[in-house]
Amino acid sequence: MSSNPAKYEGSCLCGQVKVQVEGPPLQAAYCHCKTCRTWHAAPINALSIWPNEAVSVTQGEELIENYQSGIS
Repeated sequence: MSSNPAKYEGSCLCGQVKVQVEGPPLQAAYCHCKTCRTWHAAPINALSIWPNEAVSVTQGEELIENYQSGIS
């Protein structure tokens, strides 16, 4: 068994912002609420949640902004 925690990498759709998470997620789930169905144009959305200290932005942090959706 490895003592190195798992690392996962991801990016935004255009690839300018990249993130990395380390270790196991706190929670994994599926959601089928109206908001998730709208955001993903699918009947269900899979998601995982990591603690803040396990997440790092490895590229493009200056490009990240807040977005307030009108969907509730």
